[in-house]
Amino acid sequence: RPGNGNGDVAEFFLGNTKLHFFPTQLFFIFPNVTGVRMDEYSLTPDFALTTNAFVNCLRLNNIYMDDSNLSSLPSGFAQDCINLKLLSLSTNKFRFINKDGFLGLSNLENLFLDHNLLSSLDSQVFINTPKLKILDLGHNLFSSLNPQVFIKTPQLETLKLTNNLFTWLNPQVFLKTPNLRRIDVSRNFLTAIPTQWTSLPLLESINFDYNKLKSLPEIHFGNTNYVHFNVAKNFINEIDPNLFANKTIWKNRRYSYVGLAGNECVNENYFQKDPLNEPRLQKCFDNWNTKPTPKPTIKRPGLYLDV
Repeated sequence: RPGNGNGDVAEFFLGNTKLHFFPTQLFFIFPNVTGVRMDEYSLTPDFALTTNAFVNCLRLNNIYMDDSNLSSLPSGFAQDCINLKLLSLSTNKFRFINKDGFLGLSNLENLFLDHNLLSSLDSQVFINTPKLKILDLGHNLFSSLNPQVFIKTPQLETLKLTNNLFTWLNPQVFLKTPNLRRIDVSRNFLTAIPTQWTSLPLLESINFDYNKLKSLPEIHFGNTNYVHFNVAKNFINEIDPNLFANKTIWKNRRYSYVGLAGNECVNENYFQKDPLNEPRLQKCFDNWNTKPTPKPTIKRPGLYLDV
């Protein structure tokens, strides 16, 4: 896609090009490129990234390498991309991420590692990304996280861990994430929501559907900060009626969505009217309806055309 009209290229879409190696020379010819996108049709099966593959890409803002058959991420592959804001590596074959894989990406804000084969992360893997705000680790093979993995990402706001193998979350993982606002751990095997999440001052959205929760965690359900709280499709068989007893307290809640559908305690008569007879809460509680569960929206900017 053309840039400023002076012959510069703003974005590269490496379409059906079948590259054997990364065309680093392109970035010497077009030093002002701001976006690169490649996919399975761009690369040959033997393609592999190299150290400093994106040499001279000082203005690069976003890189999409989704569905590119990649299995390794060499140290410092994008270390020249000092202004990179978004890196998407979704739907590849990564089993391991080198601890220096994100070297030089000190301004990275959005990182997508979903739909890979990852089962663990080095404690220092995000040490070079202190401004990270959105991290998607969904659809991998994680059963645990290193307690130190987010120690250098204090600006993290959205964390997606959906569709993994978690049975337990170490509470120490979240000790250095004071700005966390949205957590999605849906479709795992978790039996409890960490009580430590209540100490996260900005947390407003928890998506916990399709897990193994058996009781409603009152300490979370009554949290005044939460806007979106979804525990649908679990195994909750009882709700304490005292949970809704204090009408004044519930009026002060910020909830716009509470998901309880698909639990044993919820039937078609349970929430024909909300327990407090408040119109706002009638819209808030879902029960037996079929509307899709709201989830945190992650926008990936950029429009790419063949050049």
